[in-house]
Amino acid sequence: MSLNNVVKDIFWDCALTSELAFNSIDELVGLWNNRNTSNEIKVEFKEASRELFQKLVQKPQFINVDDDESDELVRVCILEFKDKYIVGFRGTETKLDLKSDIDIRKVPITYNNKTLVYKRRNREHKLKMHCGFYRQYLRIKEYLDVILESFDKSKKVIFTGFSLGGALATIASFYYRLKYPISVLGDYTPMWCVTYGSPRVGNKWFSKFYNVSVDAHIYRIILYGDSITRMPSFSRFKHIGTKIVLCKSGIKFKHSERHTIFKRLCICQNPFKFHSLHLYIKRLDKLL
Repeated sequence: MSLNNVVKDIFWDCALTSELAFNSIDELVGLWNNRNTSNEIKVEFKEASRELFQKLVQKPQFINVDDDESDELVRVCILEFKDKYIVGFRGTETKLDLKSDIDIRKVPITYNNKTLVYKRRNREHKLKMHCGFYRQYLRIKEYLDVILESFDKSKKVIFTGFSLGGALATIASFYYRLKYPISVLGDYTPMWCVTYGSPRVGNKWFSKFYNVSVDAHIYRIILYGDSITRMPSFSRFKHIGTKIVLCKSGIKFKHSERHTIFKRLCICQNPFKFHSLHLYIKRLDKLL
């Protein structure tokens, strides 16, 4: 498997969008207003981000759901290009976000008031998701659905995010394809989900259902050594999609996640050492 230029461009644009989702709305509006100037703006990777904004066909849209009591914040950045939309979700940032991350209870998921199941050998197995991630998604679902409904269905729709944002992108892409299957859209309109440093989202039946039933391009990008991508490491959570590992030597598609004893000790001492979107973007910049 190799990456063509179209896929590389999508990976790069998604990484920048994931980074932009961490910024405040005021900062993002400032970036949009100054996209064609050299004015100073307080945004990471500002030159690359300005170039990204210059390709947009209209002003970005934002969803910002902030709960003052819980300190939980869910932010979504929606960018429209000539041929695609990118929907970027903010990753883990506050302590309360971390609380959602570690709420690993598995809960059954529903669609149109029906519990979703995966049928195998005349048996029905419930699809279940990570409770913390699912709860965060439900907080923005109503707002997100309104924006998704307004999309030009002839364009690609790409969901992306880092860490918690990657988990939310996975869930959002899942529900988007349930609501807008190929039979409804008519002509084939690709849907993508590109995540960075995403933890596992659902049980094995969710993974099987997604990989078999959801018609989409799913790429799970991980930085070699990022232990968060192995979480939760118990309760039989499973990943979805195609794994792509960013190594110093290049991009690997069938790379073992096994580490030496020394590497494991280093990861245990600092599990977040390689869990940084900045590191992901820098590695992508070198490898793409």
